[in-house]
Amino acid sequence: MAARKPRAARPVDAALNRLLALAGRGVSPNRMAREVDAIVAEWQQGAAGDDGADVKDQLDELREQLTAGVAAAEEAVSDVDASDAGAVKQARHMLAALVATRDAADGALATAGSPATCSRCRRPSASTSCSAPCSPTTSPTRRWCASCAGSRRAPAAAG
Repeated sequence: MAARKPRAARPVDAALNRLLALAGRGVSPNRMAREVDAIVAEWQQGAAGDDGADVKDQLDELREQLTAGVAAAEEAVSDVDASDAGAVKQARHMLAALVATRDAADGALATAGSPATCSRCRRPSASTSCSAPCSPTTSPTRRWCASCAGSRRAPAAAG
């Protein structure tokens, strides 16, 4: 009898596993939000040329799963023994990371399929993603209009 090939993970399950691995390492809420941006960018690249309905469906399912996770984390935080300061701090950090992840998924779902806008001034942008090196607090998937991208690069060139 031939061995079965392992089935490929669904994109949403793979995304949740990536996010769970980061959360388990205790990364910052900003890093979790950037990971959602990266996941969405990968999904959009994979769906280039399609109508984007699959990406919206995946985002909707991801958001639902994250919303459920936030609700469970809120309940878990309330169950933590208040006398254990370390456990309280860790639980709050985990909750903040999950909330940031959920909010990033909400934002990605809200903008899915809409015309690209500048991440800084929110004007319509026909430009591609910024070509300047992104700082650790800036997502490489953010889009900048020519005006904002120019002002963003100026300080880096001077320094």
